[in-house]
Amino acid sequence: MRGVGSVGLLVRQAGDRLSGVLQDGEVMGAVAMDQLISAVERNETGIPEHPITHTTLGRWNPGRTVRQR
Repeated sequence: MRGVGSVGLLVRQAGDRLSGVLQDGEVMGAVAMDQLISAVERNETGIPEHPITHTTLGRWNPGRTVRQR
């Protein structure tokens, strides 16, 4: 359909054809590894009683699937 744009919530790399939110997998992986290493160093096992959630900011990838302003 002409005139309808498409936006992705998980654009894999900068410069991708798809317009949407660019997630940085390397940063997310590094944060996950830091959390895992910390748990191992504290000798923690099992499912945590109080899980911790980390948030990383996505960046906009203009792509070519939405009209430019």
